[in-house]
Amino acid sequence: EEDLKGQRQIRKKEKSKQHPYTSIIHECCQGRVRVITQEVMITEDGQGNKVETNVGEEKVKEIPFMHLQFELPDTPLFKDESERNIIPQVPLFTLLHKYDGEEVTYQAIPGKTSLANKVRYRITKLPKYLLFCYKRFKMNYWFEEKN
Repeated sequence: EEDLKGQRQIRKKEKSKQHPYTSIIHECCQGRVRVITQEVMITEDGQGNKVETNVGEEKVKEIPFMHLQFELPDTPLFKDESERNIIPQVPLFTLLHKYDGEEVTYQAIPGKTSLANKVRYRITKLPKYLLFCYKRFKMNYWFEEKN
């Protein structure tokens, strides 16, 4: 029994020296993305135009990722002449624009109606193999929509 306890302690020490994410999957598929967020207040001027006012300072974080998530555009509301909904085809490069560091996306802040987070993404380290994840489902209050 003492011999088994000693072997277990040696294994624990060896594992603690290693980085916690040192598998072949992490080596091949893990990249890094820089996320730049800034809190903004969105209001309307007298002409109905949206005005954006910076409330907070920019926060920069560098986050590891295993896959990139793409948001597909909504399906059209109206059917085409053959009475079918046409699902729009979007080029991959258009979906990758989200990660160029210049395209801005807005995320609502729960509980604050006029405040939002302005978010930009920039890939800083590409992995050997890039995995994509398509966001096909959108939740609303009554049911789940599939794109």
